[in-house]
Amino acid sequence: YSYPTWRSKRALYIKLEKAKLALFSYQLKLDLDQVFYHIKDRTLYQQKQEIMSTLKLVAEDQIQRVNQLVNAVREFQELPMETLMQKPDSKSWCILEVLEHMSIAYENYRPRIEKLLRELPDAPTQQTTFKAHTFSKLFIHMIKPKGTKRKWKLKTMKKFEPGYYHPTLKQPEITKLFERFYDNKAHLKQAIIDSRSKKVDHRRIASAIGPLVKFYLPEAYEFIICHAERHVVQIREIQEAVTDKKAPTLFA
Repeated sequence: YSYPTWRSKRALYIKLEKAKLALFSYQLKLDLDQVFYHIKDRTLYQQKQEIMSTLKLVAEDQIQRVNQLVNAVREFQELPMETLMQKPDSKSWCILEVLEHMSIAYENYRPRIEKLLRELPDAPTQQTTFKAHTFSKLFIHMIKPKGTKRKWKLKTMKKFEPGYYHPTLKQPEITKLFERFYDNKAHLKQAIIDSRSKKVDHRRIASAIGPLVKFYLPEAYEFIICHAERHVVQIREIQEAVTDKKAPTLFA
């Protein structure tokens, strides 16, 4: 009997990881080769450590990041209407479309979060930290921007696509889009606060990705926040493209 070599073990591990991701490739519209492209010059050990290292989700940190998102969007609200509605090219979204997409995405979670918060039992003590589970960390890692860069390009599902904005859109309609975003983020902050008094490890909710991917509430909050942070990076990119000016960054 010959034991598997290191190379064969490595090849088997990569095949298994690709097989797991393939289960969700239809919903995510991901090219699996792109998923592994960024690790081609790194060892398998380094890649595994980056994705699978312990991820502790802290409620106060999440609330602070939601505040940062709101502050960033308030800055965007001060931009001229022409900038908000201008697309870098025919295949790209404008800033207002990205903003609506973020609201659509959160509103998919909002009723599920409310329902689960009503049904979860109370915790005997305040829960401020939650250790994310391995499978959830994989999806959080995929969606989270790296500094001021979006690591992977992800195709948006049809149900999350924003409406088309005509150049004659009026200021009251634009204001409603921003108010919708602020209302959703206020709801998210309150949900994070309310979760601290609940036994959040008792049940999960289905993600917007599909019913096969489920999150405990702190994991869902992290995924939602990372998704919004990703799109703030995208808005900065759009702003720079249509104004030819360097936009300030959300991240230090």
